[in-house]
Formats: sequence, structure tokens, C-alpha cells
Amino acid sequence: MKNRGLSKAIENLSNSFKPSVNYTNIVKKFAKTYTTSGLFDNSDLTAFTKVIRKQSEYFRNIQKAIQEAQEKAIKDIPLQIKVLDKMYALGWSAGSANELTLKMINKPKEFLEMSDKNLDELLLENFSEKGSLKSEIYGLSNDIPKYAEVIQVMGDTLDEDTNNWIIMYPQIFALIDRVISYQSNDFSLKNTKFTNKDSIIKFYKKLLKKDNANDLFEYIYLKTIERATYLWQSQPFSEPELKFTRNAVQHGRYDPKNYTYKQFAQLVLMLSTLTMFNN
Repeated sequence: MKNRGLSKAIENLSNSFKPSVNYTNIVKKFAKTYTTSGLFDNSDLTAFTKVIRKQSEYFRNIQKAIQEAQEKAIKDIPLQIKVLDKMYALGWSAGSANELTLKMINKPKEFLEMSDKNLDELLLENFSEKGSLKSEIYGLSNDIPKYAEVIQVMGDTLDEDTNNWIIMYPQIFALIDRVISYQSNDFSLKNTKFTNKDSIIKFYKKLLKKDNANDLFEYIYLKTIERATYLWQSQPFSEPELKFTRNAVQHGRYDPKNYTYKQFAQLVLMLSTLTMFNN
């Protein structure tokens, strides 16, 4: 992505190393012990809490890796940005609880040398493992607590050796809608606004103007919102073949035969990434 956000990120990181306050605060929040305060009194949460604990370990590792990378190899920042660009160009987001993103940040050159096809296949293979995607899904409950019960059902559904993920598309888009509405309206839902292509583009441009675009974590946020601008594109429903967009899915115009697990995994990762910024 060629924009002011990228230029400022490289400039600030090169001029002076300063750990990201925003990143540290968010990681600390995610690393806290997860409790449900009796929300699931009648449910067995053993598997749920196990995944959450594992996610917290991922975050501590990711935080440590990013800080060490900044301290020891500022020169690698442009490569790390390039590997993020490569991932997002393929439709994937960084996510919040996976080791593969950690490896890509630690060794960007290794992944930059891969062809787009091979990297895409690697990402799909990684998230075809139900455990990897479940970690992302269960982690959502911390920042979307009102939907914690729905989120657990979604994660539990992936336990089954079926294609039940197909029925979750509308719910995933609804949650992305909610998170972007919340974040783009000063972290509040006390408004009557809704998301559309224009509102998301406006929010994206607003983020570009901020002076705190000085770390990889902030860059990931920009890339994720940029990804949303593509998924929220408008398209006349009269066209014979509709693209995979939020509007086509939510308004019942996208042919369910075209749903793929890859699309679903990418949506989960996008939502998981966005929730990290619900501060």
C-alpha cells in the first residue's frame, strides 16, 4: 500500500525506537485472565478456557517478538510491512492468535521469497486446522462480550466434521458491522449510523491522518480497514454473477454454492484482527 500511513510508519520507526503504547495496552488487556462471571453457568467451558489461555500465550509471544524485532533490527521494518502487504493482498488478515503471523513478522524475508500461490496455500492449510481458527473465534468474546454465547456456539460448531461453517457467513458479517460501527463512531454504539462503503472509506482516511501511525500494530489496523473497503463495495444486483461482498451476502444475493472455507477463514481473521482495537 503506497500511502502516507506507510511512509510515516517507516520514517518514525527509523528515526527513533519507541515501544508502541497502544500496542502494549491492547496486548496487556488480551493477556489478562479471561472470566465469564457466570455467563455460562450450565455449560462446560473446559475447552473454551483452554483455548483462551493458549491465545494469551500467543499474545505475549507476539508482543515480545515485535518489540525484539524493533529493538534489534529496525532495518527489517520495511520487509515486515511488505510481508503484511503480501498477506493482505491475498485476502488474509493478521488475526490475533496464530503462530504463523508471528513467524511472518520474525522472518519476513523467508515469506517474501515465497510465491503468492505458495503463501496462499500455506495460510489456507494453517487455518484449515480447526484448532487454529477456533482460537481466533473464541478470542472474540473478550471484546464483544454481549455475543460471547454466540461466539462459543460458532467455535464449538467447528468441532464437528461437517461444513457447518457455511451457515456462519451472515453472523460473521454482522459482527464485523458491529465492530466497525463501534470503532468508527468514537467507540460507541449510541448512534443510528450503519456501515456502508462510503462510511468505511471515510473512516479509513481518518485513520491515515493520525499522527500515531508509528508501529506495525497500527499498520495492521490500517490494512484491515482497507480490506473492509473492498468487501463493502457496491454492485448492482442485476448483474448475472455477483462478487463476494458484504452487501451480496447480507441481502441474500450471493449464490451459496460459491461459499468456500477459505472465504470463511479470511472473514474470521478479519473480525479477530479488528476486535484487537476495541480499546
